[in-house]
Amino acid sequence: MIHKLRRLFRTRLWDILVTALGLLSFSVYILHQSRQDLVGKGDITMVTSKEKAKAGPVISPKRRNGNRTVQWNSLHEYLEELEVQLTKSRHNLEKSILVAGEPGVIGRDLPLYQRAFKNRGFDVKVKNPFNNLPGFSSPLVTDHFSDTLARGTYFALKTFSLSDERPKNIGSNWTVFLCFSYGSGQEAGCWDEGDLSNLKSGQKVNRVPGMRNVLWRKDAFCHSTNEARGVPAIRRNPVSPPCWVLPQQIDQFLGVADALGTDVRWLFKSPSPGGTKQILHPTKDSDFFKIKQYYTTRAIVQQYFPNPLLLHGHVPISIQLYALVTSITPLRVFLHTKGIVQYRFNYAGEFRKIPDKPISLSMLYEILNAEFGSKTDELVKERIEAVVTKVFLISERFISLSAWNIREHSEEMQGCRHCFQLFSLDVILNSTFHPTVIEVNGQPTLPKDLSLSQEIIDDTVSILLADGGTARELERELQNVDFKLGFKGFNCRSTHVLCLSSADLEYLIITRQQTRVKGEYRLIYPSSLGYEYSTVVQDLYRFPLRGLLPFDHVRHRQFAHRFIHSSNDLHDLLTTLQQFSDDHGSKDDDLKNLSSSHSNLRPRKSKITAEVNQTVVNRSSSAEWGDGFYPQLPCSNDEATMPLLSAIYTHPPLNLTPTFDPENTDYYTNVPHDILSVRVWGVAMSCSCEARAFNKFGMSILGHQRWSQRYDETPIVCSLKQNCKLKFLETEDCGLQREVDIKWDDVDRTTSPLCQTGSDIQGRWLIPCESCSSSDSCNWQQAKWQPYSCQYAKITFQDAQNCLAGKKILFIGDSTNRGIMYYLMQRINGSLHQWDKTHQIKSYSNLNENRTVATFAYYPQFWLPSDDRPAFDATVHDIVQHSQPLEDGSNTILVVGGVHWLAPQHLKLMEDALMREGLTNILRVMKGLGAGFHQAVDGVHNLSLADHISLFHHNQELSNFASSLGYRVVDTFNMTMARFTEFRPGTCSCHFHEVVEDGQYLTDALSHLELQEDPKPEVFPNQPHNDWDVPLSYRVLGNINAMYSEMLLSSICDIS
Repeated sequence: MIHKLRRLFRTRLWDILVTALGLLSFSVYILHQSRQDLVGKGDITMVTSKEKAKAGPVISPKRRNGNRTVQWNSLHEYLEELEVQLTKSRHNLEKSILVAGEPGVIGRDLPLYQRAFKNRGFDVKVKNPFNNLPGFSSPLVTDHFSDTLARGTYFALKTFSLSDERPKNIGSNWTVFLCFSYGSGQEAGCWDEGDLSNLKSGQKVNRVPGMRNVLWRKDAFCHSTNEARGVPAIRRNPVSPPCWVLPQQIDQFLGVADALGTDVRWLFKSPSPGGTKQILHPTKDSDFFKIKQYYTTRAIVQQYFPNPLLLHGHVPISIQLYALVTSITPLRVFLHTKGIVQYRFNYAGEFRKIPDKPISLSMLYEILNAEFGSKTDELVKERIEAVVTKVFLISERFISLSAWNIREHSEEMQGCRHCFQLFSLDVILNSTFHPTVIEVNGQPTLPKDLSLSQEIIDDTVSILLADGGTARELERELQNVDFKLGFKGFNCRSTHVLCLSSADLEYLIITRQQTRVKGEYRLIYPSSLGYEYSTVVQDLYRFPLRGLLPFDHVRHRQFAHRFIHSSNDLHDLLTTLQQFSDDHGSKDDDLKNLSSSHSNLRPRKSKITAEVNQTVVNRSSSAEWGDGFYPQLPCSNDEATMPLLSAIYTHPPLNLTPTFDPENTDYYTNVPHDILSVRVWGVAMSCSCEARAFNKFGMSILGHQRWSQRYDETPIVCSLKQNCKLKFLETEDCGLQREVDIKWDDVDRTTSPLCQTGSDIQGRWLIPCESCSSSDSCNWQQAKWQPYSCQYAKITFQDAQNCLAGKKILFIGDSTNRGIMYYLMQRINGSLHQWDKTHQIKSYSNLNENRTVATFAYYPQFWLPSDDRPAFDATVHDIVQHSQPLEDGSNTILVVGGVHWLAPQHLKLMEDALMREGLTNILRVMKGLGAGFHQAVDGVHNLSLADHISLFHHNQELSNFASSLGYRVVDTFNMTMARFTEFRPGTCSCHFHEVVEDGQYLTDALSHLELQEDPKPEVFPNQPHNDWDVPLSYRVLGNINAMYSEMLLSSICDIS
């Protein structure tokens, strides 16, 4: 029994030992595997010089290379090995080029590439299967090649064998594959699906996979840039005009065109290369008939570029730029400094190119400096580089996540390791030098100037063949950047913010190689100014874009084997490395002294960005401060300074009261009335912050109104029909004119008949002044609008109440119509107790002792997505239903009007809608167009003088059409244009009213209250007052708004 127990014990003990040993081995295996998963398969351990001090001696990893084991002891050795392998892989290839594509494109572009490659040792011999291509040897077609002729044209350079180089086996020993076609490589027959998966290291193809479906095709460009507008950073500064793809989006387009009105023009383009273009306006009957074809015909429609830059005062231009993409993930883009500037006809000539009138980009810069002041060229260059960079950042985002990319291309093509592509971009500048990309071409037409075309191709080929000599430079840059960098291999730990893979390091090596031989190209991404794109990059990856696969699914498949980071992952590192590279080049001594503290690195702002407002506005000034137009102030790393400013600047320079103090937050200033806009900017005191200016009230004159002049003697009478700064009546006098036959005391005693409703009532402003030669000598608060042949009835308070009793007044329009409504509400109530900036439908029934109702519907609701905006006739229906019951007679009044959007088609739609509602006998009033959008302020739509002249004629036609339909017309265009400088707060510079709290009324009311020790909380408009019984009162300011509101009241009441 004891013997059996001993055997059993020994057996169990042995089992336990074996099990323990097995568990230990399994644990070691799991630990080994987890470590392998952490560091990445097949990658090498590298640490920076700072990490060596922290981690102690470096344990050199081993990597098997064929039958031998290679051991690297430093980052430099590994980078050199990577660089050697890259160079060796290219040198192992034959100096041969595979060419395919469309015969016409090949004949046009190949000679340029031939010369460029010959200059770099490529012995170019062309076997040409077509007779009609100039400059090539006699045709030679093999039997193996004949079946490809239907798909494309193929050439061989040097030792290239046509029989071996079939499209289905393109992975042979050539160096570069050039596909000359207006389509993608697969569409053009250059290669088949999957061919790009078999490329050898060092081989290059001149197509970025997926780019045609994202950027190159006109409809794709429209889709991508529209989708990118969903990203806040792009929405604030769009890279292209709004556009729609027809016929799919024609209803959306017509809705937007209707909402924006007559002052917006639209460019219709054929989707095919070199297709037709025409400018049409949906609000014109003749143009609308042409637009109907796009219900079935394919086209792209873009908003015609508003307010384009005009050279020599009247000639619009477009710029053709050339950009070379040599990596898409992460992005690497070069922009050539040479380009073509094309003079174009104006709007009447449909913006067509003026034949044989191109100038060089350098000449454009000279003209800009001459016409707009020194440094304008630097400003334009910087902004152009920024918009081009954003376009390709958008493209990277779409391509990296697109289903097209995942389905058709292997991991080796991700990041565009084998690809490059030359693009042309058509760019237009507006009057404040902000560029917009109109179109992108992936098979660009090069300049007719052959020397310039050859220079662009020479520089392109030079970049493609760059190699060697950058490992040491890159090593020292990486070691002197404290980004907590790891390298996939030994020291990629969880504490590292970023672990670079071998593919990342190859990207960095190639970037430096290509930058050394870039010729006249400029590397625009990555850039030392990359912090200006940080928000764009982050937002593109933070916000969803329609039409893409879910991020996690794509990321897993895309980077399953060969991991490479995106621009979003590497953006800060790339920007910092590029700053070091720009500042220090490859000088060893300088690199040794680089700052190692990334935490103290201040995002770099370009010199021109700092001067942007001054360069444009103060271009004639000779007073420059410091490094630009204002001093470069030192910043502080003290956290206590983060909420403080170190300075506030204005242009033109103004005296702030009180004197600037970082602890003070409130300032005021006085400006002359003739100054319409003031640019204000501040400088943050903290190195970690930047100052941004937000105008709470929108664009406005700081003083809001002119001072009133008092006279010791009887003033003279001056008239004003138009302002000389915005002269829209070309044959009329401008400025103040003396009215010799009129005395100011007699202005209100005129015996002229009462004005009848109609559109032909012409008038001018009459103002009491000391002298008509000085507007500052006038009392503008007493100015009166006086028609030449009649006078408007003076409506007393009691007459107004009696006239509007029992009436319902419906207002349809924008904020200018809303200002009239609030004035009338104040007029019949004696004060205004309720108001807001409503953009919906709202009724006010507590008017005129509850005997009058006013209802307002905002139109057009331009801030909504195009397919969500209500149509005009739908708005009419909604306000009618909201206001029921309504009488079909004079007790129902409908007032329609706006700044610039109103057109005859709106009146037609209104007539049809009222007929459907059974309201054909109501009183209808149309308020004419008005002054607005005349200030050239960044980010705000603005109109030129020619646009205002066009608006004047449009307003006349609109008024005549309204009169013919039986509308009573209140023409506000001339009276607002003459005093356009007196606009009230608002970004449109179109408001001539302002609602303010009536302080005197509130003070009188509060004087009867016994205030407690704790004051009552502040009461805001439209909020309940709780137990507070005193209502707030408001006042509608603005004598111009008051004047045309009285004209409206007179036309409604007909008091004789």
